Amino acid sequence: MSTPEPLEVAAEKYFTLRRKLGYALRSEREEVLLFARAMDARRRRKITLPLVIDWARSARNGSPKYAAWRYEAVRRFLAVAACTRRDTVVPPPGYLGRPFGRRRPYIYAGAEITALLAGTRALTPTAGLRPWTYRTLFGLLYATGLRVGEALALDRSDVDRSRGTLIVRRDKGQSSREIPLHPSVMEALGRYEARRDARHPAPRAAAFFLTETRGTRVQYQYVNKAFCKIRRALGWKQCPLPTVHDMRHSFAVRKFLEWIRAGKDVDVELPALSAYMGHKTPASTYWYLSAVPELLYLVTGHTERFAAMQAARGDA
Repeated sequence: MSTPEPLEVAAEKYFTLRRKLGYALRSEREEVLLFARAMDARRRRKITLPLVIDWARSARNGSPKYAAWRYEAVRRFLAVAACTRRDTVVPPPGYLGRPFGRRRPYIYAGAEITALLAGTRALTPTAGLRPWTYRTLFGLLYATGLRVGEALALDRSDVDRSRGTLIVRRDKGQSSREIPLHPSVMEALGRYEARRDARHPAPRAAAFFLTETRGTRVQYQYVNKAFCKIRRALGWKQCPLPTVHDMRHSFAVRKFLEWIRAGKDVDVELPALSAYMGHKTPASTYWYLSAVPELLYLVTGHTERFAAMQAARGDA
């Protein structure tokens, strides 16, 4: 049986690939390398959960949240390393509690989105505009990866059905972008427009999504309230608990999978996806991979193959 490479070498490869994909490493790389060097110094070939926990808690004057953050940083690395290292155990997420930093996103399965959209039919009044508003809104979020606030800020004039595009005017960076829509998405928006205009021929707002009775712009708190009501009705109790914003995360992961299946180069495709989603840098888009370690492994494997092909052609 061949001796596996030092864990520090594996960690350097892991972060080299993440850096190629535009990820901002900051202090996570330093922490993972400290762990890898400690394991190599102790000649720990088999990485176990107790080893990770002891190391995460070993920092002097470290708070519980800091220990949890160190644990999660190492866990993400080991989730990828375990794909090629037989004696590596992948620690379960959240074992040391919730760390500071971003919440781990939930990635929807297609069947869950189907159930969510079907669940909008139970919103009251069932024969009114409200079920159609949320069905169309949730479908748009899943199909485009828009932020909830961006979708709610849409005006009727922002939807150009003749060109099949959408103008997103107020995103996080206070900038505008034009995005193309799939014909099926445009058809769904058109059906909603017809019902909306029939319900509110003279609305109080120019908003694309309107409320049931007043004909004003839909507010985020009501979107979240409707979503939570449907989530309870569906009996969803996953961890982490799905949120409306997770549809944006799911959109990004879906695109990564499409690239891999089509044999496309992630490095080439990522900037276009970042622009589509309104991210300032590809690093923000790449972060979505952290939710699916298996996907990260596939992407990094694809990148390795692409780099080898470039080197063979003398293009590296």
